[in-house]
Amino acid sequence: MKVKIENFGPVKEFEFNPDTPLQLIVGTNNIGKSYALTAYYIAITSLLECRLGMAEIFSELGFFEHIIKFDKSFEKKYLAELENDLDAEIDATTYFEKTAKKVLEYSLLEVFNDKIISSYSDYSSVINQAHPDKPCKITFDIQAATLILVNHGDGFSIERFKYRHKVLSVKESYKDPKPVKALTIPRKSADITRAIHQLRHNSVAYALGTVIIPTSVIQGIYYLPASRSGLYQALSSFGAIIAELSKKRSLFRSKIELPGISAQLSDYYIKLTEINTKAKSTNPFFEELTDRIEKEILQGSINYDSASKKLFYTPNGTKLKLDLSATSSMVSELGPVVAYFRHILSNPKSPDKKLEKYLKTPGLKNSSPTQILIIEEPEAHLHPENQIKVTEIYAQLAQQGVSVILTSHSNYIFNKLSNLIIANKINPKKVKCDLFSWTDGETDTTSIEVNEFGIEDHNFADASEDLLQEKIELLAEMDFSDDQPDSQ
Repeated sequence: MKVKIENFGPVKEFEFNPDTPLQLIVGTNNIGKSYALTAYYIAITSLLECRLGMAEIFSELGFFEHIIKFDKSFEKKYLAELENDLDAEIDATTYFEKTAKKVLEYSLLEVFNDKIISSYSDYSSVINQAHPDKPCKITFDIQAATLILVNHGDGFSIERFKYRHKVLSVKESYKDPKPVKALTIPRKSADITRAIHQLRHNSVAYALGTVIIPTSVIQGIYYLPASRSGLYQALSSFGAIIAELSKKRSLFRSKIELPGISAQLSDYYIKLTEINTKAKSTNPFFEELTDRIEKEILQGSINYDSASKKLFYTPNGTKLKLDLSATSSMVSELGPVVAYFRHILSNPKSPDKKLEKYLKTPGLKNSSPTQILIIEEPEAHLHPENQIKVTEIYAQLAQQGVSVILTSHSNYIFNKLSNLIIANKINPKKVKCDLFSWTDGETDTTSIEVNEFGIEDHNFADASEDLLQEKIELLAEMDFSDDQPDSQ
């Protein structure tokens, strides 16, 4: 499943693919990387959250009939064809697409738009100012369909929902004489009185399946923002209630003014206050990973106190219990990362019980489960030696069922990742690297070549060469006359 963003903030066009284990985004400051990451995070979380709403529609179809507003003109023709020929093969593609669009308008759009408002206050603020006449778009390229959301400045709506193949309503005993690219929906031809009910039920069921199947392997998506230590400490001072209320800001707009906390920042903090220390991971990899960070980098342990719902640091060889605000910038920056690895990624949250029965549908367990981890500036407050170490750790994560997306300004992280590819410790086909640059008033993106020789440097080389050239010129201008020995 791919997610493509267009004209979102300054970003002209960019595509995310959770099937790529490791994605690195580089570029100068204030270039639009956070816009792209936020759009992607909102897109995936909205798709995951809307599944429950879709399942409720499927379970209580009679109650939602007035909301879905099924195509009555098609249903009339459908019955007429069946009355004429019970064995008729009827093309119901358009009907299924219209139904899916209505279901998603009710379930997905509400969640998506609420998250946009939570993050940006209004819809017009995400319009690309280089092309204010063009709408911003989010395109979901899922297994069975393409879904496009558009925003002209007044909120996102569904521009298009299109199945990749025809949907045919056929008799229950139908056998296709030759393979065709079509989905066949069997009907009980003997029960024409229930034909419309079956048609509606099947159209909603297939819409639900279209979302459930590609998302069933995504166990969770997590966003670790830049300045995560400062954000964690600041939000800890105000408590979880601010973050929780900010997610529903639109409900309180006329009554209360809340601090501006984006959807991903609220989720980031809330997850750090809902840690279950009693939960035991079945995957020892995460514990080994956190032990390595604590031993090789932190020289101490990060612990979560369930009573205060806070993280603390204990230096090796002591019994101290230091609040992260009282530690070095390196410790306070890596503390939340360790907590995420040890308590959150290692114990992904179980889906709602109402949704779980749909996720357990036969055929959905063929793919390995994936978690998506977005990390802005993993090099923050780290010495170059430790930047290199964390790069190795994120590369290991990417090979353990975690789709890792990094944004970085560090040539150490860039070059270490390149070296890991050259050393054959990570497959170049499993790495994607993109450069964000400023062109004609908007952010342009370029895919950087990744092969067995590493990653081609289009980002850091120029700055390094400029420094070297500056040094040569400065040395050439130096006056060494005083260093000459006195003449006899």
